[in-house]
This record gives sequence, C-alpha cells and structure tokens, in this order.
Amino acid sequence: GNSNRVGAPGGPCPAGFERVNGSCEDVDECATGGRCQHGECANTHGGYTCVCPDGFLLDSSRSSCISQHVISEAKGPCFRVLRDGGCSLPILRNITKQICCCSRVGKAWGRGCQLCPPFGSEGFREICPAGPGYHYSASDLRYNTR
Repeated sequence: GNSNRVGAPGGPCPAGFERVNGSCEDVDECATGGRCQHGECANTHGGYTCVCPDGFLLDSSRSSCISQHVISEAKGPCFRVLRDGGCSLPILRNITKQICCCSRVGKAWGRGCQLCPPFGSEGFREICPAGPGYHYSASDLRYNTR
C-alpha cells in the first residue's frame, strides 16, 4: 500500500518541513533572511513568526512589522499645493495622513501643514509600507501582544 501519511518514507514532507536523511525536519525559515521587515524572525515548528519591537505591530500578512504611526486614525486636512512655505488647496474632506500622503495627491497634511515624506524615501516607506495608493487601517491588524 502507498500510504500518504506525513513523513511516509519517500512521500512529500508537509509545508515548512524538508526531507533530511529520510525523515522530515523543520525548515528554519529565518536562516534564509529577508523576512520580518523591522522585526526579528523566530523559527517555529513548521513555520516562523515575527517578533516586533516596541512601537511596531505585526501586519496582516504576519510577515512584517509596521510602525504604529502607520495606523493613526487621526483625520485632518490634506493639502494638494505647497506655496511659499504654506499649504493651500485642501481636498474637501479630512482624511488620515496615510491616505493623504500615500495617494501622492497630498503634498502636506494636518492643521500644522506637515509635509508628506518624499515618494520613495525611508519616511515614505514607513508610512506607506505597501507603496503608493495603499494604506493600512487599524482593522487590518491584529495587535501583537508578546
């Protein structure tokens, strides 16, 4: 009989395991690197988890840590034009800084006229981790409790 049990001799190993000397051994995903942006990779049985530093939360893909600034729900004016050091042409409704700055429509946000980080900069990547046109909301995240 050709049983397809986990780790049956010659059969495939389950996800997160690899065949070593005829038995299925856990793969250390953290050894390959490039996982857990802004966090620490911790190998688990059959997978891995990300441990996030203070001020960061695990995102919904559970594969990177994003700054709590990213999910601020505070809403404010989003300005389309910067002129002579001041902000003008706010869009009609107040929105969060992420939606304003990550949409590339906004040049600055909030009553204090905070400049949006330049596209592609480190600051832009921090508040727009998914790239332009995407933003996170708190509901996308499960809070990471240690």
